[in-house]
Amino acid sequence: MLDSSLSQKLRISQTQRKAMHSCDMTYIYPTYIRVEHQPKTTFSKKYTLYLYREGFVDSEQLVGAPVLFIPGQAGSYKQVRSLASESSKYSHVQKNVQDLDWFTLDLNEELTAFSGQHVLDQANYVNTAIQTILNLYHGRVDSVIIVGHSMGGIVARTLMMLPNYVPNSVRTILTLATPHTSAPVLLDPVLYRLYQDLSRFWGPSQFTKEGKLRNVTLVSIAGGSLDNIVHSDSTGVHSIVPESHGFAVFSTSIPFVWTESDHMAILWCNQLVKRLAATLVNIHDPAMSVHGRMDVFNQHLLETKSSNLMTHHSFSMPQHVQVMDMTGNNSHLFFTNTNQPRLTVIKYSENLKLLTDAPEESDHQWLLVSCKKVMDDWSCQPLNNVLVTILPSASTPTGSYRSFTLSSSKPIEYVGILEQTKITLQDNNAPFFVIYNDEATVHWSSTWDIVVRQKYPLLIAKKYVSRHVFPQLRSSLFAYDLHLKSSKPGAGLIPLMVRQTVNGQEPKYYRQIKENESVRITFHQATGAGEGLAFSYYTDNQALELVMRFDWYATLGRCLLRYGSVMLNFMYVCTLIMLITQCSTYVHIGSRKFVSYKAALLSLFYKIASADDDKLSTLIQCDNQGHVLWK
Repeated sequence: MLDSSLSQKLRISQTQRKAMHSCDMTYIYPTYIRVEHQPKTTFSKKYTLYLYREGFVDSEQLVGAPVLFIPGQAGSYKQVRSLASESSKYSHVQKNVQDLDWFTLDLNEELTAFSGQHVLDQANYVNTAIQTILNLYHGRVDSVIIVGHSMGGIVARTLMMLPNYVPNSVRTILTLATPHTSAPVLLDPVLYRLYQDLSRFWGPSQFTKEGKLRNVTLVSIAGGSLDNIVHSDSTGVHSIVPESHGFAVFSTSIPFVWTESDHMAILWCNQLVKRLAATLVNIHDPAMSVHGRMDVFNQHLLETKSSNLMTHHSFSMPQHVQVMDMTGNNSHLFFTNTNQPRLTVIKYSENLKLLTDAPEESDHQWLLVSCKKVMDDWSCQPLNNVLVTILPSASTPTGSYRSFTLSSSKPIEYVGILEQTKITLQDNNAPFFVIYNDEATVHWSSTWDIVVRQKYPLLIAKKYVSRHVFPQLRSSLFAYDLHLKSSKPGAGLIPLMVRQTVNGQEPKYYRQIKENESVRITFHQATGAGEGLAFSYYTDNQALELVMRFDWYATLGRCLLRYGSVMLNFMYVCTLIMLITQCSTYVHIGSRKFVSYKAALLSLFYKIASADDDKLSTLIQCDNQGHVLWK
């Protein structure tokens, strides 16, 4: 009952609460072995290096590639357990893959977000720990993969600037919820200078053929709106590394993760750590090039990628050709229930896209082709440039759809779907194709328009997929509330789902939305020129009526999260000025009494502190109790 009451007051819907608890728990059998025989340094007395071993799976022998985990602000060395456990399980299940040897650091749970000196001390020790780890392999490996959580990612970037760094000993850095662009709380001058030094060191010139970072890849993972410790706006790396050497991605857009995670859950969210474990296992080879490592990261962590599924087998033209009418851009096609080949052709348009639930395992049984009609005959060639976007299924947590964006170096007249054999899913249903036009409906309303109108209506036409764009909604400080007012019965093909993007990036999915429920719309990417905030509605060929509102509660929370540290600094400075004002009036008024806090506060607004003594004495007069009387 209390939970329901709080939800109503804070306007948190059932859909939003499901998102908060959508991460599955990771179960492990951890063992931590202290690494002895480390070099005696100043920092080895307070920091410790451990080797992680998964119980009932790993032996104590080092057989894989080394990975070093660096905890963040007040973090524990035991936080490595979920990632290390899942990578061990993955490498033992998969064939022809090398295991990973996970090392972790006990850094005394220092408050690195408040002290730049702690960051420098830890980075110094990490370089020593890396040399210790490499010595354990007796020359078999020459580099260590770094995984840093929160400020641990800043430590990973800092260690390369220090004199005791061994060149090329770190080639891959994966950071989780790391504030790359700005410190969460900037109260320490050493930390401020450190961020400036990092900005200069991690510049474009370092990634050239002669640069110190030419062999380094940096990938940043952000948790999204549930992270109330590190604002996800600060996790971007586009100003730090070129696209050829790294990128930032939100957990909401990683295939088969599709969920937000808070600052601590990003370390144990099972959907995410499984995906990251598979990624790291596949880049274990120290000799792998930057391009090879980036290919692995792209394949596992990005939802859109090029596909060669159309070109890996030959085909022959069937006798029967079905021409599909795309009038109204609202068509679907079920795969044939017979073993007779069938070709279905659709008139090509610039915004044509296809959506299917056919699994990748069936790709050898069908393909997309580019066709043209010559007299009464059809001539087709495989499409050689297809972008595939993996989307979540709204009906099952682990299910997925694939959306195909078509293009070709040659003009396309018709797009063909060639089915060569019968395809069935596990539930004995035939896979489907939805053919739709991705042309957007543009809404030129600004944030102010939505605030004034209070309820901005959105009517979604009866289509399988429709896209609506708000070019004026750009500021990531603002939050909105999208309320499903009513919906008509659908075709039973695609359960209702909403896909949100900003300038085509930062995808976020809202699934299983019901009537009279709301979802909170937030985004983190700083948007410049582009299409702005966009929604794709997968509506199962049903009409929808939605209402969009400005969310005051969430907007206030985002402002506090973004500028909370600045506000603390501002209040601290104001308090100092008021203290100086109280001391000044104590000396100049003559009553030898301190003015009240309220009077000193008012003096800020009247700028009395900057007034001359005569003007000050004429403006302030005290009674016998020392209370200030203003003239």
